[in-house]
Amino acid sequence: MRDPDFNYDKASLSELQTQAAKNDAYAMNALAWRLAHGEGVTIDGVESRRWYARSAALGNAEGLYNLGVCHVNGDLGKIDPVEACRLWRLAAAKNHYAALGNLGISYYYGNGVPQDYAQAREWFLRSANTDEPRAMGMMGQFYHLARGVPEDKIEALAWYMLASEQSDETAVPKMNLMRELSSGQQSSARARAEVLRKSIKRTPYLD
Repeated sequence: MRDPDFNYDKASLSELQTQAAKNDAYAMNALAWRLAHGEGVTIDGVESRRWYARSAALGNAEGLYNLGVCHVNGDLGKIDPVEACRLWRLAAAKNHYAALGNLGISYYYGNGVPQDYAQAREWFLRSANTDEPRAMGMMGQFYHLARGVPEDKIEALAWYMLASEQSDETAVPKMNLMRELSSGQQSSARARAEVLRKSIKRTPYLD
């Protein structure tokens, strides 16, 4: 459990080390992050990965997610997308938005799992429903490009609209698609976006 009296973001390196020694998985992950990115300390990839692994072993969603990234990047000596997906599934079970999205990407391209647009769409939908803009953009792409689903430009535009409220990444496909649709179809997409918005849960991941 996160210690409500400890400031993980502003704690010094020594304070994080002390907190991590108390078997605090959040502190372990925060310590690993600083060591990996050199935030106020010398970058130490080996020690960083050791703390990610300890955090993950305690079931911390961030630790599971980050250790999975280490595996897919080959930071542990070899690239292992299968192990990365296993760890992301554990984090996804705790509703970790990035793990959900990474599983979507894995199935979309067949990296560590069989390529499967239906599975990819399911994971992206779960991530999008946590209010994650990149996943919303991918949902738009599924319907725009008919990836495993019938083409539905109104549904695609609705997802692009939601994604564009938080990120500029879908600006180009959104504008291109709007040029193809009539004003009435655009109105339908806006109405659909409002319906989709109601399914979005802005709750933090479970841990």
